[in-house]
Amino acid sequence: MKTLIPFTLAAALAASGFSHAQTASSKPSGYSTQNLVPNQFNLVGLTLQNTSVAAGTFDVVSGNLLTDNQGSAIAVSGRTYVLEITSGSIAGTIQSLPASSITTTTVTTPDNLASMGLAIGDGYLIRLAPTLEEIFGVDANSSLQRSSITTTADIVWVPNGAGSYQKYFVHLATSAFRVANTTTPAPNIPVIYADGILVQKKGTPSSLTLTGEVKTKGTNSAITSGFNLVSVVSPVGATLFNVGLEDDIQVSAIPTTADIVWVPRSDGGYDKYFRHSSNNWRVVGTTINLTVDVPLPSAIFIQKKNSTPANISLTPPSSYSSL
Repeated sequence: MKTLIPFTLAAALAASGFSHAQTASSKPSGYSTQNLVPNQFNLVGLTLQNTSVAAGTFDVVSGNLLTDNQGSAIAVSGRTYVLEITSGSIAGTIQSLPASSITTTTVTTPDNLASMGLAIGDGYLIRLAPTLEEIFGVDANSSLQRSSITTTADIVWVPNGAGSYQKYFVHLATSAFRVANTTTPAPNIPVIYADGILVQKKGTPSSLTLTGEVKTKGTNSAITSGFNLVSVVSPVGATLFNVGLEDDIQVSAIPTTADIVWVPRSDGGYDKYFRHSSNNWRVVGTTINLTVDVPLPSAIFIQKKNSTPANISLTPPSSYSSL
């Protein structure tokens, strides 16, 4: 395994808001550590990413079929990949792709990116989505409490894209993930980096260490009515004031009609914020504008009030432009 390079901006970025039991290093590769606290739900975001397996620009954009004549992607059967658009009018858009949707020179996307504004010459990259096994491990060194029954095992809640979650645990005897409350094996469950996940911690405290690349460009996430668990993506420095949420969430003079940002605390509770129509952030339940910035952990909830789906664009801290 290659040596991880110290993240030379870590101290400066930490001062600007890195918190909630995380540490990080990298340029461009490194590690981040998140504490998993027992007897509560821990929000976890993937703050470091796998190295891209392919990158380039599109020569043909035809609906859902995208072509790079110089493409070199080689997809492993059975795995899930993430396509990220890196330039153009929809930069930051991501698509989850099964290996069967990728050839050396083409990708077939679930959404019609051409109708969304993707154009010939726009850049892209493709990353392998990590699995639960790769994130948490399954042996005695796993970040999760293993057990033969779910009542004593840590449970991982993964968003299913339909507003609810699928739950998994590490079965002790087989050292493998299973669907919670069943004997059904659940190998190679992918996690898409724009999504947060929940770890329902039962056992003793532990920590989750992620390795990979720092993502220096923004990420678009789709949100729908209700509670949306969103990864902040940036390993350090993300705050309520600098990630750009104010451009995409519903603002209002009262929190009952505004979207609410739920920021987890280390004690298992949440601080709740909304964007007031005066273009200021406020704590829910107060009438005073926030003047002190709020550090964001690796994942947050966004409570969307209206029924119209929307995209939010999370911007990395400006310091990342030099990485």
